Amino acid sequence: MPNKICSELVAKYNNTILKKVTNVYQLQFIDFKPPGLGDYLRGCFCMTQLINLLNKYCNTDVEFDMDLRNHPMSNYIVCDNTEICTTYKSIGNFHIDVLVVKEDEDDICFQHILRETINYMNRIKVPNFYTFCCKFAVFDRIEEKDKNLIRSKFTPNQAMETYIQSVITELGISDYQVIHIRCRDEISFPPKLLTNKFLEMIDKQVNANIDAGTKYLLITNHNELKKHLMKRPNFVGKETEICHSGQDSKQTDTQIRDTLLDFFLMSRSSGIIGFSPYGLTGFSLECSKLYNIPYKFVSLPHT
Repeated sequence: MPNKICSELVAKYNNTILKKVTNVYQLQFIDFKPPGLGDYLRGCFCMTQLINLLNKYCNTDVEFDMDLRNHPMSNYIVCDNTEICTTYKSIGNFHIDVLVVKEDEDDICFQHILRETINYMNRIKVPNFYTFCCKFAVFDRIEEKDKNLIRSKFTPNQAMETYIQSVITELGISDYQVIHIRCRDEISFPPKLLTNKFLEMIDKQVNANIDAGTKYLLITNHNELKKHLMKRPNFVGKETEICHSGQDSKQTDTQIRDTLLDFFLMSRSSGIIGFSPYGLTGFSLECSKLYNIPYKFVSLPHT
């Protein structure tokens, strides 16, 4: 039984209409462009945790779902196209005041999350609620069943799988770790010539964090940097045409395919080291969480 405070909160839940909450990902909503793929997956973790909280405490059976059919990446992943799919012009505003908390009913922050979730869900007056979320997960622990669900919604289709396997064969990799370097957007989209000072800084950071006996697959949003680092004997990589899956205004099919290639190659690695000047890099971090891959983050100077 919940403690007294949680029981009082649960008693306020009265929504008999809501059956499903869907996190939508597409290139453009009516008044905003969504962030990147990692941000979207992070929001999926958050939403599954809040829906689990609602179902556990309020004895409901609300379902979580994902809809990527309106994003061009749907050409490369398994999508359910049984329903007519049109771009969402307007979606619900997913705004639950979240923060990372302990899974402890006696914790005041946990009680805050439960209260916010109940109050928010009470206001939804449709059976199927379509929204967008990129908020951070509430709990450190992500349920394996939720990871399995998200992975099932983000599976390469046969054509994409064939391409992935062809690149694996081309690079001659089987057991490998990933070096993922996120360069600043202003030098990457479109790519600008990298300075010697920048390359020297990257070399220093990479040298301090790798094992000479390990095979590394290099993934980065800047091909000049990739060519520079691939001179190392234990680094492999493929020059690709990637994009920022949310905020790039003009994305080609090749760029979207190659961005997914990077993600799925990362998902099959035995470890990931992420480098970024932004404090985190969701593209590799959320991949590591989704596929249970050991992860290390290195903060780069903002040069």
